[in-house]
Amino acid sequence: MKRSNRFLVCEKLERNQARLLDTAMSFTKDIAEAQDLLQQTSLVILAVADNYEEMGCFIGWATKIMRNIHLNNEEFKKVRKKMGYDDIPADDPNVAVCENDETCYCRDVYDFIAAGLPSEQADAISLAFEGYSYNEIANEVSTTPATVKNRIHAARTTLRKEFGD
Repeated sequence: MKRSNRFLVCEKLERNQARLLDTAMSFTKDIAEAQDLLQQTSLVILAVADNYEEMGCFIGWATKIMRNIHLNNEEFKKVRKKMGYDDIPADDPNVAVCENDETCYCRDVYDFIAAGLPSEQADAISLAFEGYSYNEIANEVSTTPATVKNRIHAARTTLRKEFGD
């Protein structure tokens, strides 16, 4: 990606922070959660900035990423609650697995999900959880978007059977 394109995405992200925070508030209704959602969205946008095309609508693209992150966060909260892990100390390596500064999972949940899904499904749903689109995931795992949709659907079906809606 050219420096000018990365600069453009950073500029658009900075210019639209207030609007994106309003969108996050419409999803969460809590300012702290909205700020966290905005931060997660900003990190994903910066990570996939080279996939943004100038002819597209930046706010629409950013909102789609934010919505995906929010839906995945809500689904993960249901899993944690169902398994009884509402308060997980992220600093205890025997209890939590932290993939990065933003994402910590209870070790039991992480191990279950990793072991309970075929690797293709686990990879696809993991990337979807991070906010990638079907096309972006397809490029990452060298397959078609339709295959990615099928893998994510199968993974979610498996998880819903295990944990309920």
